[in-house]
Amino acid sequence: MRVLEGSVIQICERHPLAIVVFRRHGLDPTRHVTLEAACREHGIAVETVVGELERAEAAITNGWPTRTIPALIDHIVHTYHRMFDRDVVATQAAIDQACEATTPAARPIWRALHAALDELRTLVVEHMDKEERVLFPWLSTRADTAAGPIRVMQLEHADTIALLHAVRTAMDRCAGPEAVAASFDAIERQLCEHIYLEDEVLFRRALEA
Repeated sequence: MRVLEGSVIQICERHPLAIVVFRRHGLDPTRHVTLEAACREHGIAVETVVGELERAEAAITNGWPTRTIPALIDHIVHTYHRMFDRDVVATQAAIDQACEATTPAARPIWRALHAALDELRTLVVEHMDKEERVLFPWLSTRADTAAGPIRVMQLEHADTIALLHAVRTAMDRCAGPEAVAASFDAIERQLCEHIYLEDEVLFRRALEA
């Protein structure tokens, strides 16, 4: 079993899929405590959580370390880039419906959730556009010279994870349709997979070149 060092929030920065796994076990991904301490508080074995994370990461990377960089880029674009904006727009529409259906006193909370998700959407759409216009063509032709732009994208990945936490905090304040939470859960999971696949496979291969 791997030893995941640092606090829970630091682990999630290095292993985005941990956000999904930790939430599934009732662990708060934003806490500044060790994973051992968080698991002990919830009566969960660390080995159970780490094993689940390892399986989730293996499932996402399965087969891709040996495929070509252009093939991996095509997979990322069609699996994650093309779906993101559509899914966020649909979730925001569900949030707006929930806002209209609730009491006037509760509407500011739903509007705050919509605004937080809109901030995330803007960041990620701009990020993906830069990848498709600049970084991905660069990686397909001269990956060995792309260390600088890769670092910029990795920093934006960290910003994305921070915004995911902010949207989740806003979501937790809203008591409403389960469909809204389920829709955001799917967006969160897709983004975590997307970031992990780029950081740990695509970018790593390019940097090794």
